[in-house]
Amino acid sequence: MKKLLILLAILIAAAAAFFYVKHRTRSAVAGVPTTPSYHEINAQDQIALVHLACKGQIKINKDQDGDAYSCSACPPNSDFAGETDTPDAAWTADRAITEGSFTAPHLHEAVMHIQGCESHATGFGGAFLYRFTEGAWQLVRYLHGAPIDGCDVLPFLNDRDALICESSDMHQGIASDSVQLLMVDSQEPKEDQAFDKNTFLMVTDEAGYCLDPINPDSLIQYANVDKVALISGQNGRKDLAIDTTIGRVKRGHVTGDNCPDAPKKQYHLVFRNMGDHFEAAEGYAPVAALKREDCCEVAIGKIIQPASY
Repeated sequence: MKKLLILLAILIAAAAAFFYVKHRTRSAVAGVPTTPSYHEINAQDQIALVHLACKGQIKINKDQDGDAYSCSACPPNSDFAGETDTPDAAWTADRAITEGSFTAPHLHEAVMHIQGCESHATGFGGAFLYRFTEGAWQLVRYLHGAPIDGCDVLPFLNDRDALICESSDMHQGIASDSVQLLMVDSQEPKEDQAFDKNTFLMVTDEAGYCLDPINPDSLIQYANVDKVALISGQNGRKDLAIDTTIGRVKRGHVTGDNCPDAPKKQYHLVFRNMGDHFEAAEGYAPVAALKREDCCEVAIGKIIQPASY
């Protein structure tokens, strides 16, 4: 009798394990979850994506960091379309690719960032949009000037995924950090992208350029974005938290590149996810007050709507 009970227990456990594995497999194929993807992108997939982007015309450069793949010419709709002398238009085989359901709910899509085919005015970068259908990746289109590199995926509008992207820039020695809300469309959007509409925060840092002999009483700003994180919000949505450090000091009589030190203060910002837009909440007022001084650039959004690429 004891042996019969043990055998029965084994059979029940085996049946439960079979159901669990079968259920997971069926759900993964039928449900097509946004993240994590049911079809994990591997190194071979990434090389295939490069071939799709370049229409098979690729260059491979080998170095100590691994193979770097680039197109023989920049894609149509880029600033340097057709150009062949673009050594920076490359990405390594292990470069991160962002996956999600970007253009419509329940689609399995991916965006891959490249550099070298866009000008400074369009952020130096662009991206390719792909869709996994019928067991294979398909190239949908090229995203002109899309600053999609190291972005966080956010379940957002009508079950589509949005992107929270942090970017940096440098112009005449002044650096800037910004955090933006982006969405990807199947078709090229007709309207221009409004930076002030989709920006949570933008700050500039003058540590690399503080010499101003004309006005020693003017202020210098040192600032950067320290941390960007998605946090639990209301109604099961994800809110956005940003930590930023900002400091200001008079230039004085600066000699050479010896910039004066400035006391710095850290600000914690929270933006509420309203389902189709974000609204500034915690920490907005003290940072918005810094905008009143003409010396330095600080941009903070009160109502943030996504820009489409």
